[in-house]
Amino acid sequence: MLDGQIILPLRYSNWVANLVHVRKKNGEIRLCVDFRNLNKASLKDNYPLPKMDQLLQMVSGAQRLSMLDGFLNYNQVNVDTTNREKAAFTTPWVHSCMLACHLA
Repeated sequence: MLDGQIILPLRYSNWVANLVHVRKKNGEIRLCVDFRNLNKASLKDNYPLPKMDQLLQMVSGAQRLSMLDGFLNYNQVNVDTTNREKAAFTTPWVHSCMLACHLA
């Protein structure tokens, strides 16, 4: 992940999250970052996402439509440099932060 520039090593962060191993339905192990403490400290979103029928009504008649493909699990959102330490996690080998959050 370091070579792929997905994570960046950190010296210290107040926002360290633990890595959690989760077994997928097919039996494989997936590595997840436990951001529950960060979620508790974050402001709640007062603007929830609209329902699908509302979205379709808003775009009906449009000439162009751009969407993220939520089925392939390859979508990423870059993390702002001022917020990178909030996406920090630790392993026995390195203390790192995410450069991009994966929307899977």
